[in-house]
Amino acid sequence: MEKLVRIEDCDYIVSGIIEYYKNEELIATINFGDGECDEFATKTCNGVTTEFSMSNFEGWQ
Repeated sequence: MEKLVRIEDCDYIVSGIIEYYKNEELIATINFGDGECDEFATKTCNGVTTEFSMSNFEGWQ
């Protein structure tokens, strides 16, 4: 897990990683990027990585 980071003048989380565990086994991660202000994050689950827009989810901003 990496600390979630927001920067001034950006509506989104710009970096950090959230890890999801089930029975102490890592099952998925959400990666918010490298510090660039953009709306995209990636989800990795079962070895498959998918990019998604945080603008599609209420509460991110």
